[in-house]
Amino acid sequence: MIFKKDDLLNFVRKASLSGSIESFNMDFREEGIFSCVKGLSNLTMTRTFLPAENVEGYDAIGEIYVRNVLRVIKYLKSFIETIEFDRQETHILRLEEDEREIFMFLADKNGCENIYRGDALDIPVEVEYKLNKSDLISPLKDMADLAVDRIAFDLQGDTCRIEVGDKDETDMLITKVCVDNKTGKNARVVVADLIKSVIISLDKEFTLEYATNSPLRIREEINGLLFSCVIGPIVEYK
Repeated sequence: MIFKKDDLLNFVRKASLSGSIESFNMDFREEGIFSCVKGLSNLTMTRTFLPAENVEGYDAIGEIYVRNVLRVIKYLKSFIETIEFDRQETHILRLEEDEREIFMFLADKNGCENIYRGDALDIPVEVEYKLNKSDLISPLKDMADLAVDRIAFDLQGDTCRIEVGDKDETDMLITKVCVDNKTGKNARVVVADLIKSVIISLDKEFTLEYATNSPLRIREEINGLLFSCVIGPIVEYK
């Protein structure tokens, strides 16, 4: 099989949240490659799919398991345009492009206990709208500046208020983004700083789905690759 470098790299980055999830699966099915894994804290879950037509000479070889993902991401970045992908025996993966060749040990199924094999999570959804990755640059910087571990998405009318900090306890920094593509009603969700690794893994435009005090789902589609991540909420009682 021959992958475009960006397709394979994006799959690995997104499925693993840029390496913050240390192990993940790649299930080569007839329709394409599927992965679904939980984060170590069980507060995040990613689902990633790459259609078979995105891969030259696609072969439904079954499921493989990958660990040491940060190292794998470095390997993939060292290629230029395409990557020949060849499973040799049960535990060795060969990656090759012209003058670059890598033999990589695959993980055992028992070493990837975070794989989720159930149906997609059915979460409550009161609102759905799109943001751009660039909309989160200031809020993520605000989280670092204030050293806080949570962020709120509060949709009021056509404005998404991205809140960092609590004015009753610390400084509070708010980024306001005009939303012209929403469906649903006003809703507010607070999530932990685990969202940083999700945002880092995104490319440009993405969709948020949530209900007040319920899980947040972030969805993205890029060049046929489908990605979603569910993040558990921090419930507000006030």
